[in-house]
Amino acid sequence: MMADPDAFLKELKAYNPYTVPAYVYQSFEQTLTLPYFDHDRMVDRSYALACLGSWVIAAVQSWKEAKQMVPVEAAALRADAAVAEAEKLPE
Repeated sequence: MMADPDAFLKELKAYNPYTVPAYVYQSFEQTLTLPYFDHDRMVDRSYALACLGSWVIAAVQSWKEAKQMVPVEAAALRADAAVAEAEKLPE
């Protein structure tokens, strides 16, 4: 991983959170509750570790928000379809 930092950075930037199974995020959520998984505590050990930990926290939060949006997006698609169908009806 750190033998080629540029490749690692490129991999992080290309990360697609929707390709990770839900059980992985759920296991991360358990890790986030551990007392030592805290940016301030991690930065004392390693700045790089703290930054990576912050990235994990943001990824899990993003996943939670995306999961909450699924029903909203589905409802929006149904509403769009209903409007399109209504516009096809003769007056």
